[in-house]
Amino acid sequence: MVQATSPDRGSGQNGYRVGRSHDAPAPTASSYPADGGRLPPIVWSRVDRGRILREDLLGLGKSVVVAVVGIAAFIATGMGIALLVTTVLKAFGIDPGSYY
Repeated sequence: MVQATSPDRGSGQNGYRVGRSHDAPAPTASSYPADGGRLPPIVWSRVDRGRILREDLLGLGKSVVVAVVGIAAFIATGMGIALLVTTVLKAFGIDPGSYY
């Protein structure tokens, strides 16, 4: 939809006022089908529920594997830091086991 021309500030291209609801071009006769507005029928593709279920389970399985590997990496990092601290303390002659 195009509104009348306006010499005011804010006028758009060619003097037409441009607003939020007027940004879309006006429909022309060429934008409608030639046979009087009939469009081809909509053809919906079949939903393969088995494929969807397989993809969902595969995604869930990948997420579980990533979570388990991440948790194992955090535990291994913690154990490595503990071993490093224990080694350094033993090098200084301190037995950390005696403080438990």
